[in-house]
Amino acid sequence: LCSQKGNFPELLRKLDKPPDHIRIPMEAAVLLLMPSVRNITWEEVRRHFRDENVIETDMRIFQAETLQQDTRDKVKTLMRSKVWDVNAIMRENFIIGSVASWVQQQMEIAYCHAEMKPLMTARTKLAQQALEQAKDDIRAINMATVREVALLGKPPEGIIIAFQAASVMVRPHLGKPTWKELQTALRDSSFIPDILNFDGNLTEDAKSKVDELIGSRAWDVS
Repeated sequence: LCSQKGNFPELLRKLDKPPDHIRIPMEAAVLLLMPSVRNITWEEVRRHFRDENVIETDMRIFQAETLQQDTRDKVKTLMRSKVWDVNAIMRENFIIGSVASWVQQQMEIAYCHAEMKPLMTARTKLAQQALEQAKDDIRAINMATVREVALLGKPPEGIIIAFQAASVMVRPHLGKPTWKELQTALRDSSFIPDILNFDGNLTEDAKSKVDELIGSRAWDVS
């Protein structure tokens, strides 16, 4: 579609009364890009796509996840038209067919997101509850117990990995610490508060390290 952006203004300028297989995909595209527009006329379509950079900007960075139900319904109504056949439109006019394909893909993303959102919300709620329980468990640990763990010369691998993961999350600049380095951290009275106050923000490198640790055979929180 981006390769055809220079042809848009000229194509639309020539079409005063476009056939439905051209008009409907273009109206659907404008609906997605400008959901606040109540009545989309062909003139509105031409005005919006007069700037060829709309493809590079609005269409390229468009986020289907933000579409509201009423906008999805309006576009879906247009897509139910008997002329809506992306392959057929593509054969008739490659530029308009590319627009129709873009609309169709964005709608699929929007509906997938809408269907997954309740599940994502439920999983987030469960994860938040588990996190609060974990924090309560950590608060119940006194520093004397933590220091006793730090005295272990060779603790079970599961203990080392658990504290390595915690360290990577709250002190990512230290990398994946050895047990000797963890012993020093556990003697630091700020280590446990740092875990409790962790804001959830992780760098990609830290995420990768934590995922690797969690994937270890020794990782078993049960």
